[in-house]
Amino acid sequence: MSVNMDFDESSPGTDYSDFEYQQTSIAMEVGAGSTSNPRVQAIYDVPILDEVGGLDNNEVAELVYLETHAIVEIEDEQADQDVATTGETRGVVGINLPESREGLPDPAATGNTNRLNATVVDVDSDQTEDALNFQGDTRVEDRFLQMYHTAFGLPFDDEANGPGGAGFMEAFHAEKDYRSLTGRGPVLDNTDEMNIGIALTVSDKTATATGTVRTHMVWDIAETSDAGRRFSVPNDD
Repeated sequence: MSVNMDFDESSPGTDYSDFEYQQTSIAMEVGAGSTSNPRVQAIYDVPILDEVGGLDNNEVAELVYLETHAIVEIEDEQADQDVATTGETRGVVGINLPESREGLPDPAATGNTNRLNATVVDVDSDQTEDALNFQGDTRVEDRFLQMYHTAFGLPFDDEANGPGGAGFMEAFHAEKDYRSLTGRGPVLDNTDEMNIGIALTVSDKTATATGTVRTHMVWDIAETSDAGRRFSVPNDD
């Protein structure tokens, strides 16, 4: 299959039907009966195009486009939320992520809290420096495709009167057109897999919280006898 996106009289280029389209939805629920201050992390495995048979040994798939959407849903009808409180979900969409904390690019999750040094340049008069905590991490990784983060607030409520105040929700949404960003997208073969890493943290939780991440991926499939470099377009010869 040609991956040339130019249209001219001698070549019609490509159209919608030349690509494969994959949608993924993952959810992680922390129920009402769990600890009141949960911190849960998970790495989901996403096989490439498994609903249509996946990739053959002589096929590779270029990730042309990636859309990522993340949000948290609060099931406040399942329990009385005694106090208004907050939480967050964060994570990464990536390729061949390790099934460990290293698969989540977050200093608190990895334990690498001192990899980036912070120099304090100002502290308010009512704040002592020894009460501050600095965390920083940096990676050089081609397998992290999209980092995401969203925060939310659980409203206080009760079964008799319904939801109270202080509830809020922010959603995360991002799109990456790799041919516009880098000329080509990462190229995967049948030994690779996509992953979605997610961490959900809630403070003083009574009601159920569900973190959800959805992706839409567009793949360009090509046959090759040599996959070439890691995450690269196959050689022509």
